[in-house]
Amino acid sequence: MTVAASLRSAAAIRAVAAGTLAFAVLGVPDGGTGVAWPFMRADLHQPLDALGLTTVALTAGAVGVSALSGRLTRRLGVVSLLVLASVISGVALAGVAASPVWAVVVVCFLLLGCGGGLIDAVVQAHVVSRHGLRSMSALHAGYGAGVTLGPLLVTALLTAGAGWRAGYACMAALYVAVIAACVLTRDAWQPVSDGDGDRLRRAAAGSDAASREVRPPSVGLSLLLFFLVTGMELSAMLWSFTFLTGARGIATTAAGVAVGGFFGVQTLTRIGLATLGHRVTAAAVLRACCVAIGAGAALMLLLPGASSIAGLMVAGSGLGGVYPSLMVASSGSLGTRRAQSVVGYQVAAANLGAAAGSGLTGVVLARAGVGAFPVVLLAVVAAVAVLVMALPRRASVH
Repeated sequence: MTVAASLRSAAAIRAVAAGTLAFAVLGVPDGGTGVAWPFMRADLHQPLDALGLTTVALTAGAVGVSALSGRLTRRLGVVSLLVLASVISGVALAGVAASPVWAVVVVCFLLLGCGGGLIDAVVQAHVVSRHGLRSMSALHAGYGAGVTLGPLLVTALLTAGAGWRAGYACMAALYVAVIAACVLTRDAWQPVSDGDGDRLRRAAAGSDAASREVRPPSVGLSLLLFFLVTGMELSAMLWSFTFLTGARGIATTAAGVAVGGFFGVQTLTRIGLATLGHRVTAAAVLRACCVAIGAGAALMLLLPGASSIAGLMVAGSGLGGVYPSLMVASSGSLGTRRAQSVVGYQVAAANLGAAAGSGLTGVVLARAGVGAFPVVLLAVVAAVAVLVMALPRRASVH
């Protein structure tokens, strides 16, 4: 390997590492909100399904800015945009922690959606245009670490008597580390030509199979899949704690630890793909994940009491691989410029799905009871499985 190639490889590693940290911090409030919600809604005098309003606010902020992320990246540059998004997100979380009224909390979630949507789209577009399934899975393993930390952090603070507000204050402080990481690795985020991006993806894959040219699925199909997959994933994040405590009678501390374990299983799946992602196709991973999610939801529905946690863990193993594999299958063979735009639209569709999925799940559970959560999960994964079967068999393995 030449000196220039070594320098490019080191820069790529630094960018992926900084992106992984950003995704980890991005995941903490996603994981912690589900645990904080019963206490937040009691403090702010809100009904059970008001949680859906925070998701709508997140979506309203994220959809527009993520769809424009390609244009904003080309105008401001990756690092400047990531720093700006991190500042917005940190201020929004601090606002949630300090707010005495529900209306201000909703506005803060709107700002959090703006910042988070930019981080999500910009980092993924950078990674998918230069790397592949292994690096993308590492990125989402970082997100999994964040959502694993979220419920554990909030549970620990609640148990210690600090309250849910202290949890959001800690989440806000984490964005200082993201800003520092982006500034320190600013040279690693410089744009490359599409040809260089192709060579970097093949080198990162480490396999002859990874260099096969494949036809990505239609953008429309990928948008629909992102809509459903993210709605399913966020619904599981937000409502699993309520399901365990409300429908299975599990104590607060035990349920919080179980939800943390659920996120941990997702992270382990992503770590596995980050290690062996060059040996499997994205389409094969998607199909296997649908089977695992369906099996886990069935176990949650059938098993009583604490034993239903086993089903949650099985579902988590499937949910861990869906998003990164779908991203690579749909955008892994695009050039840098096109990926910046397409990934932005995919992230926008994902955020719409998050709002619709978690919000509608809240409405259903408010009327049918929280015990119906596994039925909702089964219905959505069945729809996802049908669409996944329409994906090209020879999906990218980058």
